[in-house]
Amino acid sequence: MIQVTPRPTPNISVTTGGAAYRPTFDAIVTTETAGADLQALRAVVFDGDDNVVYASASNRTHAGRVAGMTLEAAAEGEPVRVVRYGILNAEAVDAVWGDSEDWEDNDIWNDQDSSATFLGEGGTLTRETPAVGGFLQQLIFWQSSSSFLFSATEQVIYIDA
Repeated sequence: MIQVTPRPTPNISVTTGGAAYRPTFDAIVTTETAGADLQALRAVVFDGDDNVVYASASNRTHAGRVAGMTLEAAAEGEPVRVVRYGILNAEAVDAVWGDSEDWEDNDIWNDQDSSATFLGEGGTLTRETPAVGGFLQQLIFWQSSSSFLFSATEQVIYIDA
């Protein structure tokens, strides 16, 4: 069942530096079960047990199956909120990632210049084209320098030699 998060006061808070931060968004958000340890702001697919795990552009079985993007970190077996579709405020994303050492493509959130943002490896979002044998699927569509649309409904392009 898909639940719509209320627009005025979304029921989510992200802790950064000891303070709670409430991201603003108008999106469809569901609560799923993590099939592995997951980080925030990573693209996920459903595994064979109806849990979410990282999606990867090199795994063609994930093409067209991206379920959404995690809004928070979660341990395996724990509930995790997943944006299925919708508009998010870029400042909320910056707050989640703040000091993360795991974010390899930080310029995506620091330089919102309407560049295409695609699925990468291990659920990451990137501006890079995947290797031969993978697929290209845009997930982030910048609306302005401060907000973006997450949508996994975009066409998939296979990268062949």
